[in-house]
Amino acid sequence: MSYYIFDSKRYMRVLTAAAAVVTFSSICVAQDAPIAQTFGSRGPLHVEVDQANIELPSSAAKLRLRNQPQVSLGPVDVESLLAEDEEAAVFRKVFRVGVLRDTMVRAEQGQWHETEKGRIWSTDIVADGSNGTRLHIIGMHIPNGASLYVYNPDNPLNVDGPLKAGGRFDNGEMWTRTIWNQRVRVEYFVPNDVVKGHGDDVPFVISELSHWYRPLAGDDNGRGGPCHNDVTCFPAWQNVADATGLLSFIDGGAFVCTGELLDTEASDLTPYLYTANHCIGNNTVAQTAEVFWFFQSNICDGAPSVGPSNVDITFIDGNSTLDYSLLMIHDQLPGGLFWVGWTTSVPPNGQDAVAVHHPAGSHKRISFGIRFNGSVCGPGGSINYHRVSWDLPDGGVVEGGSSGSGIYREDTQQLFGALFCGTTPDPCANPAADDDYGRFDRFYVQAAPDISDLLEAGSDDSFEENDTCATAAPIAPGTYNEPMIVKSTAEDWYAITLNQGDQLTVTAAFDDTNGDIDMELHDVCGARAVVKSSTSNTDNETFIQVQGPGSTTYFLRVFIDETDTRAEYSLTIDIDLANDACGSGVQANAGSTPFTTIGATTDGPADSGSCGFPDNNLLETDIWFTFIAPCTDTVTVSICDADFQPRLAAYFVLCPAAPGNPDPIACDEGSCPGGAQMSFAANMGSTYQIRIASKNGIPGSGTLNIVCGVPPCPADIADPDSPDPDGSVDVFDLLELLANWGTAGPGAEIAAPTNVVDVFDLLDLLAAWGGC
Repeated sequence: MSYYIFDSKRYMRVLTAAAAVVTFSSICVAQDAPIAQTFGSRGPLHVEVDQANIELPSSAAKLRLRNQPQVSLGPVDVESLLAEDEEAAVFRKVFRVGVLRDTMVRAEQGQWHETEKGRIWSTDIVADGSNGTRLHIIGMHIPNGASLYVYNPDNPLNVDGPLKAGGRFDNGEMWTRTIWNQRVRVEYFVPNDVVKGHGDDVPFVISELSHWYRPLAGDDNGRGGPCHNDVTCFPAWQNVADATGLLSFIDGGAFVCTGELLDTEASDLTPYLYTANHCIGNNTVAQTAEVFWFFQSNICDGAPSVGPSNVDITFIDGNSTLDYSLLMIHDQLPGGLFWVGWTTSVPPNGQDAVAVHHPAGSHKRISFGIRFNGSVCGPGGSINYHRVSWDLPDGGVVEGGSSGSGIYREDTQQLFGALFCGTTPDPCANPAADDDYGRFDRFYVQAAPDISDLLEAGSDDSFEENDTCATAAPIAPGTYNEPMIVKSTAEDWYAITLNQGDQLTVTAAFDDTNGDIDMELHDVCGARAVVKSSTSNTDNETFIQVQGPGSTTYFLRVFIDETDTRAEYSLTIDIDLANDACGSGVQANAGSTPFTTIGATTDGPADSGSCGFPDNNLLETDIWFTFIAPCTDTVTVSICDADFQPRLAAYFVLCPAAPGNPDPIACDEGSCPGGAQMSFAANMGSTYQIRIASKNGIPGSGTLNIVCGVPPCPADIADPDSPDPDGSVDVFDLLELLANWGTAGPGAEIAAPTNVVDVFDLLDLLAAWGGC
């Protein structure tokens, strides 16, 4: 008999799906496929528990909530519910701990309180006899600045909040974390600057609650049979125990299974949670999940206690036939967790195996057995499942609530499967009964998304690899909401170039309760000197940097507190270009000036046709430089290293304005590879406007070069007797060029820049042979 699925209908869906499988050959792992494996990783040991630092609105206002209005629900018939569970045990593969009860609490069921800093709405909800209570909140649209708190009035450290906006998943609906009390208090705070126009309604409805009729305790009330082994008595398995959590979820009732954190080959501590698909098979159920850590005894066979929990959980992928689900935890993880290692190698017959699990939702246990080929209840047999027989007489067993728990090689402690089904509703009465575990090697090669890719490098954003200053990713102005991901094992670095007078504003927005993100701005790679920083404990970090004379490439470092593992954020880069508009152009002198048009608007007319530009007459996303000629001679202006398609124009007016503007005195597109080059006759002391634009509106960066007068002979690059050119191109210049061949040697790249000294530079040198 099977003992772990929700009900007979769902059980029949699984059997139907299994019967529909005609062939498994297309998804079998080849016998000679390379083995992928990890051996586990330890996370940060000490993480501050955020709930301990939450100040409730009533506490901050010194408001004593007496004679609270309350919504009361009577007790449930526990004996009848336990009888239902006993009767349904043949079908269930998960363990029920609670039932759902309607509440529909709105504003009229609570009371408003006036305080110095704003208004507080509060109410109590009482479910008589509930050992643990979760509230289902719908219709959430909490305005900016307001916040919602749900907590245990007898233990305010048992709190969920502040809850904001549309809830944890920003869809207006969420389940709170478990409050370990039959009485739950709700506080909604509206600060003074939000009160105006708010009214007496509340922007949410508490539609129902989850009532735990079973206690989260030891073996009482039929919780876990007498044949189980306390995991704390086996310290060699502490790592695996620290990776294993009790997984609670809502699906027509409150149920529990087991899940474990999976290591990646990069050991980057991505919080992947592995469990059974018959426990959590879609994102709707995943978003109701709560995983409890360290629910175990403190000493061998001692009294158990439960640690902190995670509630911001989403579904990544799953498969009902192979019975796996991969979930992602988004909120801040507690310290002391472990990520289990795994292997895609199929253990041989007779392999000693170990399970760590939460049988019947009780505290953590450990079972010892032997892995064999074949299966006893899994669809597809040994193609999809491992069979495990338990060591008799005292090796332990698994039962309802153990579903999703890992099975490990005893020699390497590597996971190779997760529990699917068994054949008896009372394992302690029949410890010789075998159980089936879904094959991890089959899970590893599944697609949509490719699980092997996820487990190779972990989850990150599209800017990777940007983990160091040396690999900083160039980033353009804009807002990035991928989400961006930063990890304790992988900082994020971005490169941003500013011209003289540019103002840079950087903002990172995130939920501080999911991980504390900080920012620094560096002007040199490898230097710890910080130009600007933002390291608060709020939900966003921001700073402003104004560029002084010249241009600088800055390096933005985004990182998380050393006690956190992973956090998600949005990043906004805003550059107010000092030379975006004609008339505010930055002065450029003879020589080289780095620039960027990223973030620029168009502030000048299209060409009348005098430039003869191909395709169109547009000069878009333009920036401006003011040039005061230091000579009466020919001025040459060039951009030969642009990463976009630039157009150049020069004007002998302060600012040309359409209509009727004068034509440029010089303009160009494409005269040198990677850019443009133009020349015009200049008078010493006269002011000229130099315009850098794009032919297609796509911005970019490059270097503006200005030479006043006849430029020095570019091929005269060496002198055997002095560091200066000698006025002729000769064998010494040839030797200098050859010494820099294939590099980006400064001075030797005399042709249009290609970032390498090559045959084009050699041809230019030979063409200039002789006196300059």
